[in-house]
Amino acid sequence: MLSSFKRQLCGYRHRLLRLLFAISIAAPLTAVYAAELNIAVAANFLPAMQKLQASYQAETGVILNLSAGSTGKLYTQIIHGAPFALFFAADEQTPARLVEQGFAERTSTYARGQLVLWVAEPQKFGLNSEMSFAAVIAKLAQDPQAKIALANPKIAPYGAAAISSLERESFPASARSRLVMGESVAQAYGFVASGNIAAGFVSASLISLDKQRTSAVWLVPEGHYDPIDQHAVVLSGTINSRFSGVEAAQQIILAQNFLDYLLTKQTQARLKTMGYNSPANTQKETL
Repeated sequence: MLSSFKRQLCGYRHRLLRLLFAISIAAPLTAVYAAELNIAVAANFLPAMQKLQASYQAETGVILNLSAGSTGKLYTQIIHGAPFALFFAADEQTPARLVEQGFAERTSTYARGQLVLWVAEPQKFGLNSEMSFAAVIAKLAQDPQAKIALANPKIAPYGAAAISSLERESFPASARSRLVMGESVAQAYGFVASGNIAAGFVSASLISLDKQRTSAVWLVPEGHYDPIDQHAVVLSGTINSRFSGVEAAQQIILAQNFLDYLLTKQTQARLKTMGYNSPANTQKETL
């Protein structure tokens, strides 16, 4: 009963904000379109977000300023006052923590990430596309020249998923010195792309946008790691600390509108082509 009341209250609040926003617009609608949103984006989601950014700005005129990094690093920036209106994390726990701390009111699941192992030169290590993920890991573990890149598991969910996957395959302790940590999954991808590291655990989204590299990619079995449900939050607490009255309401509505856009079936279908799965309970119809 109480949770139902809270949902109703939240709905009333958003409708009231929308009403205040509408009343405040005495100027033509183009004034709203000149607005800007500062958005914090987990590194794995940046390439996809850049594609959405272009189309959304063309449709609405709202300027989206993107800042990317590991989920943990962005969280630290937010709690220390970074002026973000939206946060697209690579996990569920970090946005939930921001809700608990008063920076946001609720979280929304916008995508489910997939982890892959990318080997830049598979033939060099006796690998081929017919081999299983387990066989590939075993081969890399045996080769003293094979270094494996991954995101820092302490601050990046894809890094934590990579460690979990290695543990499931009983990756030997003697080979762990050959694991190379990047600050984010994008940095781990960069290590392999540069040719300095043989292999890397990266997001399927990063690989899907680079069509020339997919022949040396193995999808990590989903049972090897906890689902990477990626959540987003409108940072209403941050907005209210930076703006007042109608201006704050405008920012919150602009932020919510973009999040709603990302959760539509049309946008979710686009994300699927970029290496993400779509949790069914988050989709919204286009209005």
